[in-house]
Amino acid sequence: MKLAIRKPSQSLSKAYAKQSVGQEQMDAFCRALERLFSRLDENETEEHQKNIVASFLNESFYGNAALWGRTFEINTRERIDLAIHSGPTAETPVGVVIETKRVRSNEMMTALTPNVKALHELILYYFEEREKHANVAISQLVATDVYNWFLFDENDFRRVFYDNTKLRKLYEIKRQQKKDNPFFYAETARILRETDDELPVTVLNLRDAHEAIRALSKPDTAEAASRILIPVFKLFSPEHLLKLPFANDANTLNQGFYHELLHILGLHEVANGGQKFIERLPTGQRFDGSLLENTINILRVDGILDDLPNRDDYGTSSDEQLVGVALELCITWLNRVLFLKLLEGQLIRMISGVNSRFMAPANLREFDELNELFFEVLAVPEHNRAEGIIKRYGPIPYLNSSLFEMTALERKAVKISQLKDRLELPLSAKTVLKDQHGKRRAGQLPTLNYLLGFLDAYDFATDGPAEIQPDNKTLINAAVLGLIFEKLNGYRDGSFFTPGFITMFMVRDVLHRAVIARFDERYDWNCQTINELYNKLDRVDIREANALINSLRICDPAVGSGHFLVSALNELIALKAQLGILADRDGRRIRHQITIENDELIVTDEDGQPFQYRAPGPAKPSPMGKDGAVGFRPTEMQRVQETLFHEKQTIIENCLFGVDINPNSVNICRLRLWIELLKCAYFGHPAAVTPNRPIGLPL
Repeated sequence: MKLAIRKPSQSLSKAYAKQSVGQEQMDAFCRALERLFSRLDENETEEHQKNIVASFLNESFYGNAALWGRTFEINTRERIDLAIHSGPTAETPVGVVIETKRVRSNEMMTALTPNVKALHELILYYFEEREKHANVAISQLVATDVYNWFLFDENDFRRVFYDNTKLRKLYEIKRQQKKDNPFFYAETARILRETDDELPVTVLNLRDAHEAIRALSKPDTAEAASRILIPVFKLFSPEHLLKLPFANDANTLNQGFYHELLHILGLHEVANGGQKFIERLPTGQRFDGSLLENTINILRVDGILDDLPNRDDYGTSSDEQLVGVALELCITWLNRVLFLKLLEGQLIRMISGVNSRFMAPANLREFDELNELFFEVLAVPEHNRAEGIIKRYGPIPYLNSSLFEMTALERKAVKISQLKDRLELPLSAKTVLKDQHGKRRAGQLPTLNYLLGFLDAYDFATDGPAEIQPDNKTLINAAVLGLIFEKLNGYRDGSFFTPGFITMFMVRDVLHRAVIARFDERYDWNCQTINELYNKLDRVDIREANALINSLRICDPAVGSGHFLVSALNELIALKAQLGILADRDGRRIRHQITIENDELIVTDEDGQPFQYRAPGPAKPSPMGKDGAVGFRPTEMQRVQETLFHEKQTIIENCLFGVDINPNSVNICRLRLWIELLKCAYFGHPAAVTPNRPIGLPL
């Protein structure tokens, strides 16, 4: 048996690897690591070192309720040195098994000598958890001498050891004949010497992380230090060791974000018959300043329902119709605002040195200014904007999409500029907003100020490598917003969201079979798998292969929020990359690794680092052209980004179709596809990204 060594960054979920780390959380981790090294006495017993490892884990993640709002029991369990339980008590299942050894112990494994007692003990403890305790909750197994850490994923441990017939027979002999542990260890060592299996393992030397802490405080070394510390931080987190959902998990609704958003809208969620419905707050709990009540009041006072020809589509009674019309308007406005927060996040990440926070509360104080942003800025090409608009809003791109066209309902009913600015809304009891002392704010705020401040407390910059974030903002990505769109859109009928892991499986299975069938039909190849197809594609021109896949037509007859179509979009691009035919406009292949994790398209380089697009800087003057225009030589980063954008654009325009009985569903589906396109927006000319020039985004 031999080990397949992985770095910490290579063992993390690619979706989790992209998530930034809050400064407060990183500081706590660094303090715990410093304390671990200050307490370590290399001459002490294994018991001593086991205790300081437990303290390190508790102080950083598992016992720090003040920081994380949760705890996990860490203790011995029978002969196991340390076990991290999946909950706060010892009654919850063991999730992580840890074997500790003294520093420089010959019982501790190394990269070259894994077949030692530390591994044999882990194998025995795993068998006993599975057989004696029927525990299927184990996620990781760890061996450490405090400095060196070897972390094994349970899936690999099960495949190499638990499914090994010789080891299973050995364990049965030990159990039935009551053989002692040394017998088991000796026989295990013999069996492992005779096997050719390769066991993946993440290897970490904590000395490197300890040294990086000192470099973190120096400006010239901080970035390199953070690249070392962030993967180590995540490696020890419950999200990795216990495989818990993380804050930006596409399959898990961010409850804090969702419920405070409902509060601002004037809604709440109720359960009825096993389904969850979104309703207007009951009488006595409503606030005039909520978006819904503000809109309903204008509809009622102006008698607008009397002039709506399709008012019956919104309910059978006047009250139902008022709520239905008002909520459709609020969702339309909210869709635009959330889209713009994602755009703002992209601009901040892509353009170094340019302040693109046009959605900050200080920049939009009245609903009329938000209306101006919608229809006089984003809906108008830069060269057609009024001089005052250009001066006020600066380099905000023109978005050529119907999202920023006024809807028929807005024209007939209420525009967002008509909402009352003076109305205030009490802050949610669990608001994310904090005062200057870091304590939760109380009182009330003007509604628009509250909405924008609430959104500003989250990070909407969804793409790029993880960073240490000074303001500890939680990341909100497009997939998480998709869950919220789905729930808001299904407010009448009860919402049902199909988790990403289900849509990913459905789409992958269907599209793989469809693509294989399309090539078999064209070339009579009779392929059975994607790998077989890959091995024959060198016979086909790359443009022809792409055109054949682009000829597929995918239709969702109950499109909802567009989750299935978004999954199909990403799967088609990942499949092209897997087949080696993803190429730019000149037919040159894209070599980056492209996969789907957490219901998102993940692009990484050859080192496994997340791909990040940055706006290109001004290029040197080019001899091309006589007008002195600045030339632009596309870099590899630019080439990849442009390719991803145009691939998405082509698939959205030609391959994806959806219908729904609810017309709002179609609008939300379009919004989600626009968001997917926005992720790959690029700048077509380097001079366009200077602060004094409009930004050119091909949207």
